[in-house]
Amino acid sequence: MPPASPEPPFGTYDVDTRAAVEAVLDPLRAETERVEREVRDNAAFLEERRRTRIDAETGALLDRAAESPEAPASLRRLARRVAAGELSWDDVFAHRAGADGEAFLAEAFRTAREHFTDVDLDRVGVPEAALETGIDPVEVADDLDRTRREASEEHDAIFRRAFGDRP
Repeated sequence: MPPASPEPPFGTYDVDTRAAVEAVLDPLRAETERVEREVRDNAAFLEERRRTRIDAETGALLDRAAESPEAPASLRRLARRVAAGELSWDDVFAHRAGADGEAFLAEAFRTAREHFTDVDLDRVGVPEAALETGIDPVEVADDLDRTRREASEEHDAIFRRAFGDRP
């Protein structure tokens, strides 16, 4: 004789509860998809930048930056060499500009990391509707923070590959 049907598993929700949970989760899923799409778009953009040469506008910005009294000495030396035709900004970002190029890139990436490391992102609030359905707000907030952290780490890795930064 087969065993009797078991009781529904612990935590089984009725249709209304499941619909309420889905209604709360749908905007979170949409936001996650948007972030993932942005990360993919950024990866594609940076990969394209890596394959192509430095555009004229970026070169002009680097030349202008080198004129600043606060510009690192390595940038000023590189700009003089670029102006003299000894090398190009593409050479610099492809690590073909010698010690000056390496010094400039190390300084530029260190400055960029310091700038973005200090950014304090606020935790994403859990929607009130989620709280009403019994979803653990700490778990949801932690999941959102983890997603944001993973996206940031993925972006950083793509950025380093795109511009030849060495970890």
